[in-house]
Amino acid sequence: MSELAAGLVRRHTGLWQSDRGYRLSWMLWPQLTSLLCAGWVLINPPHSREPAVPWAKPVNFSAMGAQYDALRDQAETDPAAVDRLRRVADTGDAMAEFSMATLYDPEFHIGKVTAPDIKTALDWYEKAAEHGHPVAQANLGVKYYEGRVVPADYAKAIFWLTKAAGRNNRVAERFMGLANESGRGGPVNKDLRARMVQTRR
Repeated sequence: MSELAAGLVRRHTGLWQSDRGYRLSWMLWPQLTSLLCAGWVLINPPHSREPAVPWAKPVNFSAMGAQYDALRDQAETDPAAVDRLRRVADTGDAMAEFSMATLYDPEFHIGKVTAPDIKTALDWYEKAAEHGHPVAQANLGVKYYEGRVVPADYAKAIFWLTKAAGRNNRVAERFMGLANESGRGGPVNKDLRARMVQTRR
């Protein structure tokens, strides 16, 4: 083996010194191979393939919202639909919790088989708000700010409005501007007052 290896080294050395094409091939082939591999990866990127498992597919939140709206609309007049919606809400689903809140909200008057009940509505709004539903957070903030169906509580109002405004909810931004313009719930804040003016446009 050592004689064979030595012979190969001598042959390589001789060709390297005497054959210009041989030298170029040693410099070009590695680069061409790398370019071919890079081209293959660009043409067939790994992420372009379908996920191997069903749960890897992205969630279509628009479709989910439409499904909840349809169930909530049915629940306005169908007790069985109210029960189905409640079972989903009891699992901690924020969208279903929000839908349950709207059925009981006396300011909406949409539930025909659910009696208006602000306490029940607030309970569902709070559950949805705690699970990050921005409209539920905004609704809570507005109700505590206006004090029409519940006693005004500016500390709670600012707490929920701040969370909803952080999720770019325009209603919450507007009421945060009103609160900071009037000084309710904290000192006057000119920056948030300007933000309120912008959201009115």
